[in-house]
Amino acid sequence: MPQAKVLDFDGNTLETVSLAEHIFGIEPNPATVHQYVKAHLANRRQGTHSTLNRARMAGGGAKPFKQKGTGRARQGSNISPLMPGGARAFGPTPRDYRVAMPKRMKRLALFSCFSDKARHERVIVLEAGEFAKPETRKVAAFLKKAGLEAGRTLILSEGREPNFSLSCRNIPRVEYKRASNVNAYDLALCDTVVFTRTGLERAVEVFK
Repeated sequence: MPQAKVLDFDGNTLETVSLAEHIFGIEPNPATVHQYVKAHLANRRQGTHSTLNRARMAGGGAKPFKQKGTGRARQGSNISPLMPGGARAFGPTPRDYRVAMPKRMKRLALFSCFSDKARHERVIVLEAGEFAKPETRKVAAFLKKAGLEAGRTLILSEGREPNFSLSCRNIPRVEYKRASNVNAYDLALCDTVVFTRTGLERAVEVFK
């Protein structure tokens, strides 16, 4: 059964807890993770790119110069794509890039990322407690003591600790998210996942 260390803010190991087998103990499927990441990035595209084609440009009524005698190639319109300042040929137009993906495949990609992190001992549980006020220095000191300051760290919590969230906001390469809203792209992007105790319980409850 996969396990994770429980650390305090001083970087000391308090205990070791067992992780849910169906979330952290499956055989990772890299192909599904790759497919999910591509779909996720495609779905983030706005698709509002556009350019002026000949139908949308003003002008083009008269020939820019006479047909013969100039030594130049004949032109019938000053908005031709061949002319300086003319229209764009086969330019981008607004389109929808969204890619549909079955829910089971999304869940498989998520569990694959969780399992890969657990397999390489990159899942940590933090005994966070309550923050009376935002304390960025405290969180930054924990990351340094735990040896996490060099990589990208994803902190997952229940989402009801606003002061904890504010404490993580200005630290480079650290992202704070609610455990119930995490996706495979977030996990693939980070090096280490740090759960709070309530965040881990919430993840097991949501992803059962």
